[in-house]
Amino acid sequence: MKILDRYIGRTVSFGILLVMLILLALYAFVTLVGEMERVGTGRYGVMQAVAFVLYILPERVYELFPLAALIGTLVGLGSLATGSELTAIRAAGISSARIGLSVMRVGLLLMGAVVIVGEFIAPNLEQYANRERALALGQQVAMQGRSGFWARDGNNFINIRHIYPEGQLADLTIYQLDAAHHLQLQTEAASAIYQDGSWQLTKVVRHHILPDGVTTEHIPTAMWQSLLSPKLLAVVMVRPDALSVVGLYRYVRYLHDNHLDASRYAQSLWIKLVNPFTTGVMVLLAIPFILGPLRSVSLNQRLVVGALVGISFHIINRAFHYIGQIYSLHPTIGALLPTLLFLGISLVWLRRVR
Repeated sequence: MKILDRYIGRTVSFGILLVMLILLALYAFVTLVGEMERVGTGRYGVMQAVAFVLYILPERVYELFPLAALIGTLVGLGSLATGSELTAIRAAGISSARIGLSVMRVGLLLMGAVVIVGEFIAPNLEQYANRERALALGQQVAMQGRSGFWARDGNNFINIRHIYPEGQLADLTIYQLDAAHHLQLQTEAASAIYQDGSWQLTKVVRHHILPDGVTTEHIPTAMWQSLLSPKLLAVVMVRPDALSVVGLYRYVRYLHDNHLDASRYAQSLWIKLVNPFTTGVMVLLAIPFILGPLRSVSLNQRLVVGALVGISFHIINRAFHYIGQIYSLHPTIGALLPTLLFLGISLVWLRRVR
């Protein structure tokens, strides 16, 4: 049975990876065409545009994988059905449920690899891609290091540990130097929000460095004028939807702590958490196409129907994302309902598999 599991797994995984490559190639082409408008600005040439597209592709792997899992499973199982291998497997006493289990295993295994890419690789690469593109276009950019982001504003040096969307910072330190480059003032703030051309700092601690010692004062809030702006920081930020689960969780907690609306990002967090489950549902949904009522239909027709089902799920999923925001639904409803709907459809179809 292990040999059969490996054979089915190898065939299905090849189909999923093939479809994933095709989807990524289409996305890369469309994105590259859009980037051509910037080519010729500053040092941004064709090679820089190609590099930018390649760097952001890992995040698209995470987004497109459920659709690739559905169509790829259809391709893999369809090839087995076309060669009458599925018929031989079932004639040997292997049930449809056992075949489905073999398919589910490989789908979830690949999803595990995609989660690793989405959590640990894609956000950093997208951040790097945005920064390098900004530099090539001649835009200003803050320096990134292991200790966070560093920027200079006159005699001030700013260290920012966390940069969030919409002009919001957390854990920042401002070092103010005099003309002789001696440290005069060190300001630490738990968070900062950009409002009306300046930064509003919260939970501020100021250390005044004087000739006879250091004095410290604690201030609930303070205003900070700086040339540093959200527009400048945008080149080192990752889109909210491209943040890792951990990054989204931290940002949602940050918004809650500052009494700000976190519904949009909470829903994005739940969508990312549900994504592995969604992939499993897409793989499960592909099985009845091959083993169920549609098994008499040609492979090409099954692929077309499968693609339409996958696209329909993507549209419905995005629609619920916006509906949840408009009607202030709980984030879990907008994230889970489309997946549960298609799970119900797949279970109904699976009952008709013989």
